[in-house]
Amino acid sequence: MQTSVASKPAVIADSLALFGTSSGRVLAHNYATAAGDLLPPPRDAGITRWEYQLRGAISAKPALIGSSGDVAGVVSQSGDVFFVDTLTGSGVGRAKIAGGAQAAPVADDAVMYIASLDQSVYAFQPSEALLRWRYRTAARLDRPIALHEGVLYVPVPGQGLTALDAATGDVIWISKDVSGSVIAVRNGELIAFEAGHAQVIDARRGDVLEDIDLAGFERLIPTAFVDAPIYALGASGAVARFEPR
Repeated sequence: MQTSVASKPAVIADSLALFGTSSGRVLAHNYATAAGDLLPPPRDAGITRWEYQLRGAISAKPALIGSSGDVAGVVSQSGDVFFVDTLTGSGVGRAKIAGGAQAAPVADDAVMYIASLDQSVYAFQPSEALLRWRYRTAARLDRPIALHEGVLYVPVPGQGLTALDAATGDVIWISKDVSGSVIAVRNGELIAFEAGHAQVIDARRGDVLEDIDLAGFERLIPTAFVDAPIYALGASGAVARFEPR
């Protein structure tokens, strides 16, 4: 039996755990019964429902497209873009881009968005992997991106946080003073974070409203994207919790 080690945490779609590996395999393992009851540990029981082989390692988590997550999108380090029906395992579409993705792609009900190491942002429709639009930059894109209410937030090195219209790829604004990734929304304002430094940003114009010194903290983890508590994790093991005001 071939051992499969996930390169990133799996995403859960219905009764399946989906993940990619460093060898380029994309797998769906049984995670729960058809009724939704969790299997006893180890939950996936090593039972593979379906799998595909892509070219290049898969370093980014798959993205689930649609509210029910019935289609998953995967990007490999060699630039393979692959869409699969999560329930049946049938391939939906396949495309090729010049570079892979280190940051996880994000998706809405109909489109998956990729920030690529080939200096571009892509929007793909799963069916036949149709390219909706492409936004070119002058830098490799390797930081987490975020999608909220039809706007895609992309940290572009040397340019700043860039807000793109998710439907068209048009630039809404560029905030040159922000280099971190958007990790949450509080009271309608964006929260961006880069190790030790958080910023509150006006979502409509990109203006920096507040700079927050979080020296010693390496990660901010929101419990939900909008108006939820945020945990700060420090290198020393310190943990802080920030509540919405």
